[in-house]
This record gives sequence, C-alpha cells and structure tokens, in this order.
Amino acid sequence: MKRTNLMVNEELLEKARVAAGERTYSATVNTALEELVRESRFRELLGEWEKLAAERPIFREGYLEEI
Repeated sequence: MKRTNLMVNEELLEKARVAAGERTYSATVNTALEELVRESRFRELLGEWEKLAAERPIFREGYLEEI
C-alpha cells in the first residue's frame, strides 16, 4: 500500500464517507477508486459488446417475437 498526501474537499470527502458507509477516509478513497475502475471496465466491456451486437444478431431469429 502506498502512503500519500492529498488535498481534497473535506465536505465532499465526508459526504462520500457517509454515502459509502465507510468508517475512515482511507477506506472511502479506496472504495471510490475501486468503483471508478469497476465502472471504467464496465463501460469498456459494454463498448465491446455493442460492437459485437452491431456485427451479428444477439438473439436467435424469432426470439423477440416469442417473448
């Protein structure tokens, strides 16, 4: 783990701590970073999925009409 000093908005940090349900500021920052990376990866995978969907049908023929 890396120890570093950050200049952050105290009010925003406290709101984030409460929203995340964390007890410490360090845990809050780590949770926020994990969420940012998770969301970024999700968007990346969604983009790949959209490309695949544009290339070929996702559902078998007639499936959407059945449901």
